[in-house]
Amino acid sequence: MRLIDRIAAHAAADPHAAAILDEGGALSYAELWAESGRTAARLTEAGIGPGSRVALAAGRSAGHIVAALGVWRAGAAIVPLDPGAAPLRREQMLRATAPAATIADDQTVERHGGPGPDDTAPLGLGRSTDDGYYVFTSGSTGRPKGIAMPRAALDNLLDWQLPELGERPHRRVAWFASVAFDVSLQEITCTLASGGTLAVVPEEIRANPDAFLAWLVETRIEVLHLPYVALQMLAAQAATSPLVPRLRLTEVITAGETLKCSPDIVRMFLRLPSTRLTNQYGPSESYIITRYALPGDPAQWPALPPLGTAVPGVRVTLRDATGPRSSRASRASCASAGSSCAATWARTRPKRARAPSPTGTTARATSRANARGFSGSPGARTSRSRSTAIGSSSRGSRACCSNTPG
Repeated sequence: MRLIDRIAAHAAADPHAAAILDEGGALSYAELWAESGRTAARLTEAGIGPGSRVALAAGRSAGHIVAALGVWRAGAAIVPLDPGAAPLRREQMLRATAPAATIADDQTVERHGGPGPDDTAPLGLGRSTDDGYYVFTSGSTGRPKGIAMPRAALDNLLDWQLPELGERPHRRVAWFASVAFDVSLQEITCTLASGGTLAVVPEEIRANPDAFLAWLVETRIEVLHLPYVALQMLAAQAATSPLVPRLRLTEVITAGETLKCSPDIVRMFLRLPSTRLTNQYGPSESYIITRYALPGDPAQWPALPPLGTAVPGVRVTLRDATGPRSSRASRASCASAGSSCAATWARTRPKRARAPSPTGTTARATSRANARGFSGSPGARTSRSRSTAIGSSSRGSRACCSNTPG
């Protein structure tokens, strides 16, 4: 089932349930569906639909999610922009994707309704192979590269992630990641597709472990996604904090950096016997390709946990200079194929003409983008990332490795 269909079903079955909690209060599923429908209607009236791109610059907020869902319902792709990014990086991202419109901030979408287009916009135009969102590489080796990810990548994520988490309505999930980091899409889509409540972590406490721990308790968070550095900071605070027994965490998922089971992390999870820690891995070009749930006694966890096995819908192969299934402790390339792999790099010639904004903010009409595909035939997309393989099984799909630029 598609993401949009899942959210529509929850809006119909449990309309008054809280979909999003942010500093502006709670937004129900009914309000989310109605407001995103109005956004979709404005976009389609402006000629924006399948094949179009819309930049989102609202930051972590209910407004960002309303806008994203509206763009998807119109059949277009989103280009999330981090409000805190350097102006040059933002300009490079806009030049690379040449969006047809920009939704600038929370004021773009009226939170409390009012006159406007009908909220009965189509459930979702476009196909699963159409672009769904764009993410960018860090740019550490030069100019950031835009990566076009298909809608199928998100649908595949939901198909395997929700059964593993268990689809329990009203479960509270923290939104920690920046909008420009693809993990934010996992936080958003897995929560709303399962009828949960997404709670936006206030910006001022994201880097304050003491305040963050107190917020997790107060907000009754059950699922938490954190990169390793943030997890280590939280664990150092939680290892001896009297607040830990009051935590309701059932799932902690880490990705984006090499997971190390430090003494602080081990102590934290020894105090949380009902909380599962899962290590996920995947380059931006193929999103999540492997996952590993750490089992049993945290005191017995390895210092460097394995990456685990390939997620459903993805095929993973480790290759060294001699071929597939690299030997132990060798440098390797990790090749993945499947529905979650990127379709193209974003490449455009920025021929732009002014156009009316569908949301009252600046918009530009643009020429159609040229694109260069990744290696692989249609329907069997492939991406590769450099890795250092620490170990692998005979099947070649279970490994412990750290991502290496290259």
